[in-house]
Amino acid sequence: KVALSVAGGIEPVLEAAEVARSSASQIDDLGAYDLYLRARAILLSSARQIPEALHLTELAIARDPHCGPAFAWAAICCYRLILDGRSEHPALHRLKGTNFARRALEVAGDDTETRANAAAALSYFGEDIDVMTAAIHHAVKLNPSFARGWSLSAMRRVWAGQTDVQSADHR
Repeated sequence: KVALSVAGGIEPVLEAAEVARSSASQIDDLGAYDLYLRARAILLSSARQIPEALHLTELAIARDPHCGPAFAWAAICCYRLILDGRSEHPALHRLKGTNFARRALEVAGDDTETRANAAAALSYFGEDIDVMTAAIHHAVKLNPSFARGWSLSAMRRVWAGQTDVQSADHR
């Protein structure tokens, strides 16, 4: 109980520090960084506001066309719109999301969150699930405290029918 309590208190602080570290190194324009952070917060807190989050990521990309985190989260927005049945134009969002995710991978460098989010979106849009799961798993290996990465990896493994994978395989 003590360990869970400590971990539960530390994890949000570590995640915020990791987001700041990885994102700040990839974003040249502070206005783009602000837009990306606002979009990320909206996306993680409200499915109904995903169109607004997508708009903010697109504004961030327009300000900084090398902003990997904004590209990756834009792809996640597109995939969530389709997944949640909130897209009025699923084919358009699929195309946009795929393009955003591919661009994110082009500019991601060693940013594990950007790489994992882009791979997660691409797996939803039909790219090889095993390849995308491996990409997410690689991000988790680079940053074992990357909680979102563990979650994304687990979801992809379930989608791929790999429900019997032992936790030791993730280490």
